Amino acid sequence: MREPGAVPAQRPICNGIHTMSTPPSRGRTLQMRAVKIGNGVLAAGLLALLAALLHNHFQIITTAVPLDYFEGSMPLITGLIANGSNPYTFQWQPAYSDVYPPFYNLIVAPLSLLFGNTLQLHRLVAGIFILLSCALVWLACRRAAATRLNSLAAASLCYGALLFYATPVASTNSTGTLLFLASVLAPWAC
Repeated sequence: MREPGAVPAQRPICNGIHTMSTPPSRGRTLQMRAVKIGNGVLAAGLLALLAALLHNHFQIITTAVPLDYFEGSMPLITGLIANGSNPYTFQWQPAYSDVYPPFYNLIVAPLSLLFGNTLQLHRLVAGIFILLSCALVWLACRRAAATRLNSLAAASLCYGALLFYATPVASTNSTGTLLFLASVLAPWAC
């Protein structure tokens, strides 16, 4: 019971959400349920998308033939670098000519000594660079105050885009994409 003349207590609210001491209104409860259902549908859709993209990426990596015109030259150049030769010297031109810088080949060369100099190894390394690029997108979205689920959606869309625009083949595209994203996002994160 209230004393006569006392001011009624106001309901405590924290950021628009009622605290535990007061029950939420029926409309608020329905809204919270709708958000949970929407997040569940989004999560299920993202898992289905990621499963399909990972399956497609696995098929790309395990294909035994070159998928790109320049893809066949990558193991040749990597093999020269792994054996200690410089593919840009006169004796190896024009057979080993490449218009890209050798950074990607320098990364793959030590791995080729361990696992063999194959197209699958080159595509696997490119896939790792693609996944690292998607991780940078996820981190950038989290830094911009997006939820984990929305950040996963952004990273999944980035994965789909990178997978279908010439980056998953044995070439320097995925390495360049990762370095570009890192150069743009690293100063922003500091």
